[in-house]
Amino acid sequence: MLLELARANVSVYSPHTAFDSALTGVNQQLAELLQLSDILPIRPCDDSGLSGSGRWGNLPQSMTLLEFSSLVRSQLNAPQLAYTGEATQPVRTVGIACGAAAEFMRDARQLGCDVLLTGEARFHASLEARTLGIGLVIAGHYQTERPAIENLACHLREQFALEACWASRAELDPVSWV
Repeated sequence: MLLELARANVSVYSPHTAFDSALTGVNQQLAELLQLSDILPIRPCDDSGLSGSGRWGNLPQSMTLLEFSSLVRSQLNAPQLAYTGEATQPVRTVGIACGAAAEFMRDARQLGCDVLLTGEARFHASLEARTLGIGLVIAGHYQTERPAIENLACHLREQFALEACWASRAELDPVSWV
């Protein structure tokens, strides 16, 4: 694929994991989309506490896990999502780790998070969530990352006065939902 792109004089920039953790990256944008306050990394990578992996913060008001799941589904235009936990359990403090990042669950729980939002998780992660007493919302890998990619393309176009800069128009969620 890279050779085909080079032959067609197409430039590709793919920051992927670095963009997940950037100060204005995927996880930060998800936290802001959900109107979290006091947003910090789940796993800081330096002493400033401002950069690092994942994000966590507080919702403007407490809600049930089912209400939070509905909010996530609406904000991400997710065709469906899954959750682990009791529908009526209260959610105020939220952990976010986009993509396939259920391994952040223990860290999020230690920080006092009531729920972890991620894109995908294995069955055993759901069992672990139940054991830890933390809600787990699984919204889809594509759904948790695509909004930030769209925003990045807009930002690059504006910042550098580019005529053409866009997120892939052909990319779609490879998972079909029923």
